[in-house]
Amino acid sequence: AWYQTVDKESIRNFSFPGFAQNSYTRSEIDSIGFNAQGVSTVGINHLTYGPDYYQDDLHDTALLEYPLFPFIPPSDEVVVPDSTQQALGLYISDGISATDRLTFNVGLRGDYYNFDAKEDPRYFGESFDVNDSALSGNLRVIYSLTDHVNLTGLVARGFRTPNTQERTFYGPATTGDTWIVQNPDLRPESSWNYEAGFKVR
Repeated sequence: AWYQTVDKESIRNFSFPGFAQNSYTRSEIDSIGFNAQGVSTVGINHLTYGPDYYQDDLHDTALLEYPLFPFIPPSDEVVVPDSTQQALGLYISDGISATDRLTFNVGLRGDYYNFDAKEDPRYFGESFDVNDSALSGNLRVIYSLTDHVNLTGLVARGFRTPNTQERTFYGPATTGDTWIVQNPDLRPESSWNYEAGFKVR
């Protein structure tokens, strides 16, 4: 089990003849989580399995001021609202000793995510509560050509769901030339990985 807190501050102050702008942003992320792992041997199967869980609570504060223009009120608008991100994963892998020289490693993982962007008067986007889930896994083959040389092959599927900041961001990009709007329904990233090689000991 673990707990982690992240506190990030960003300060940008511009000042040149006829214009001045002071910008301050603070992002606080409190995270808790746990994972557990079991190991069992059943015949030729060597199983590893367990759960994996975490929760992130996000809170941003911001202040934007124009010192040379007192008639423009300061703004506390944030680009990411108060929100919570939760994830639960369950995984199992099996190392199968098919023969003295041939081994298969098979892995499967299921993940479930929840993203809850709360009502926040400092945020111009809409609140939402969305879920995401996926299956990923891999298959590795190891063949011992000799006692010192192994041939290996791997096929694996990777998965990454967009996080809360990517789904909720609503405001100007740091470059200043792009406006980003929220998209709670961003599609996840997925990948296929193929490897072939050998290992010498």
